[in-house]
Amino acid sequence: MKTVVLLNCHGDDVFCFRKEIIEALIERGCKVILSCPEHHRLDYFRGMKDVFIEDVDIDRRGTNPFKDVKLIWDYYRLFKKYRPDIVCTFTIKPNVYGSLAADMLDIPHINNVTGIGSGYKNGGLIRRVVILLYKVALRKSLMVFFQNKENMQVALASGMISSDIRCRVIPGSGVNLTHFAYKEKKTTDKVVFNYIGRVMKDKCVDDYLEAAVVISKKYPQTLFNVVGFVEKSEGHYKDKLAALEKEGIIQYYGSVDDVRPLIYESDAIIHPSSYGEGISNVLLETAACGRACITTNVEGCRDCVDDGVSGYVYQAGSIFQLCKCIERFIALSPDEKKKMGAAGRQKVENNYDRSIIVDEYMKVIGAI
Repeated sequence: MKTVVLLNCHGDDVFCFRKEIIEALIERGCKVILSCPEHHRLDYFRGMKDVFIEDVDIDRRGTNPFKDVKLIWDYYRLFKKYRPDIVCTFTIKPNVYGSLAADMLDIPHINNVTGIGSGYKNGGLIRRVVILLYKVALRKSLMVFFQNKENMQVALASGMISSDIRCRVIPGSGVNLTHFAYKEKKTTDKVVFNYIGRVMKDKCVDDYLEAAVVISKKYPQTLFNVVGFVEKSEGHYKDKLAALEKEGIIQYYGSVDDVRPLIYESDAIIHPSSYGEGISNVLLETAACGRACITTNVEGCRDCVDDGVSGYVYQAGSIFQLCKCIERFIALSPDEKKKMGAAGRQKVENNYDRSIIVDEYMKVIGAI
């Protein structure tokens, strides 16, 4: 029986994006160890045969070197305890520190770069540190999966990974097309937009909120939802959201376990991110449900949309262009909006089925 460890930085991500990989491993007779901070969504896996959950504290956005050294030690102890045949890592800190711990014990690892992140985008010393950490951590990687070709090109050109390391682009985390089923929206007088994601500056939520203020004054039949938790380090957004909600400009839902009802009640999603993602999951999930997507022209976002067909793409950071895209969408007839949503669903079916991701992992793990 092979033992496979999955390292994640958030329990919600394990349930939402890795569930099918875990189930495929179990079906193939593997023992699976899930390592991430405790989260109620992990209850889905509790009691499953040959699945073990290990709570580990990860400060996802922190830069405290002592906490990061402790994380390496925690991973090292975890690997000593279970002696896995392979380690699969997702997101920056598990990728870097999990790989370093695995190398200490000569355990092969597969890494998934879910986005280069704001640290690299900001440049300067932080960029050099990010490059160095990845270069050291991934030097023995069995396979490095990237979620868009731009990230892979940047990693190779900057020396994050050497040319002799096996790497491949996969279509993000994929979408469970049964779970995110296609449904047409019932025609209403309201045009509803969603922001789904962490409420934080790096996600450019301010652009969404500013556009909401401009558009709602001009088009009172619009409604702007905000779905997601306020990042712990950016608590000032709580007051801002409360004020906008009081004015009737937005409706704030906080963190929601099942976003599908809110997607089905909406007409489109607005994803203003400019910090560089792998592939945006919320865009793919929204498109799979048959709703239009309005997003930026940065990698990982523009990949999800055929401009003018399944949504609109605008210059990241331009409130003016964002408002123009929203106005173009509002002006569409109900049938045109439905046609745009159907085109998005077809795009996801053709390119982003989660079974593609599962197959890629099973090939690499099965070859060990």
